[in-house]
Amino acid sequence: MEISSIVKNDFLELSDKTKLSEVIGQMRQYEKRSALVFKNKKYLGLVEKKKVIHLSVDPSDVDVTNFIQKTPILDEATDVLEAAHTMFEQDVNHLPVSKGKEVIGVVSAIDLAKLALQLPRIASLNVNEVKIIKSNHVTKDNPLSQAMHIMRLEHVDHVPVYDGGNLYGILSYRDIIRKAINWSSHRDKSGNFNASLHSKAASVETTPFPMIPVGDFSTNDNLITIAPTDKLKIAVEKMVQKRVKSLLVQDSEKFYGVLSVRNILGKISSLEKIANYVLNYVGLHDCNLSEHQEKVLHAITEREAEKLQRKIDDTFHVTVHLKQANKEGKQTLFEVKLKIDLAGKILTSEKSDWDLETALHKAFNIVLSDLQKN
Repeated sequence: MEISSIVKNDFLELSDKTKLSEVIGQMRQYEKRSALVFKNKKYLGLVEKKKVIHLSVDPSDVDVTNFIQKTPILDEATDVLEAAHTMFEQDVNHLPVSKGKEVIGVVSAIDLAKLALQLPRIASLNVNEVKIIKSNHVTKDNPLSQAMHIMRLEHVDHVPVYDGGNLYGILSYRDIIRKAINWSSHRDKSGNFNASLHSKAASVETTPFPMIPVGDFSTNDNLITIAPTDKLKIAVEKMVQKRVKSLLVQDSEKFYGVLSVRNILGKISSLEKIANYVLNYVGLHDCNLSEHQEKVLHAITEREAEKLQRKIDDTFHVTVHLKQANKEGKQTLFEVKLKIDLAGKILTSEKSDWDLETALHKAFNIVLSDLQKN
C-alpha cells in the first residue's frame, strides 16, 4: 500500500536565510508543526517546532539553518511500512515526498499510522502490543528546565506530571511552545500569562521560563486516555480527533505510561511486508550464466516485483522467460520475455540487450507503465 493517497501539498516552505523568529511567526500563523527548508529550490531538510525551544537564543539573530534536520525524501510510491520505518528512524513527525525530482508535499506520522491500520495485521493489534513509554516523571512543582532536560535526554515529546504520588497531568512540547512563544494565543485564554510575554517577535530569551513550575505549562484537565486492552485503531482515531500525538495509557487500577505515534510507527515498521507474488523462471537452466549474473537476475526480479506489489492488491505471478543468443561468442544477447498474471488481466513485455540487467529493467518498466495507465 503506497503513501500517495495521504500526501498533503499545503506544506510550509522556507528559505535557508529565514530567521528563526520568522519561522516561529509563520508556523504560528499557518498552524504548522514543521517546515521544509530549501536553498535555490534544493531541499536541505526540515525544522520542527519542538526543536526551536532554545532558552538562551534570540530568535531574531539566528538563521533557520541552525535547526535544520537532514532527512530523506520519500517517493510518492513508497510502501506504507517502508515509510513508517523511515519516519521512526528519523524521529520526525513529517517527511517530504517527491514525484520525479520535485518535492510535491509531506506526509505526517499520524496519517501514516491511520493508513497502515487498513492492513489487517495492524488493525488487529491492541494498545498493549505497542511499546509504552515509561519515562521519568516530574511533579507539578518542579521547574520547567527539569522536565525539558528529561525530554531531551530520553528523546520523548511528553512527560507525565505528578502531584503527591497521583497523576496530575502531562507536559508536551506543544504545551511549552504554545505558551512560551505565545503559540496560537487565541486558544490560550490565560490573559495574565500572555501579558507576561516580552514581544511580538516571540523571543524566548527574555522570559524567565526555566524556573516556572511545570504545572503552569502542563495539560491538567480533560486528559485523553486509552486502555491497554483497547484496539490500536481506537487510539489512532482519538489522536486524529483530538489532534494529539500521544495518549495516556491507563485503566481503573493503574497508569502504564504514554502511547506515542512514534512508537506506533515503530511497531508498524517492525512488521515484515508479506509478499503477495510468486516468481517463476523459464529457460534459466538453458542459459550459460555466471554466478554473479544469476544473483543479479534474482535480485532485480525480486526488487521489481516489490514495486509492482505497491500497485497490485491481489496475489500475482511473475514469469521471467530468459533466452541467451550467441552463447559461445564474446558478446551475449539476452532476450527477456516477461509475463505478469494478475486477477483478470495479463501484462507482457519483451526486451533484448547485451547487458542482462538492462534487459530486465526495460522489460519491467514496460509492464509497470502499462499497469499505471490502467
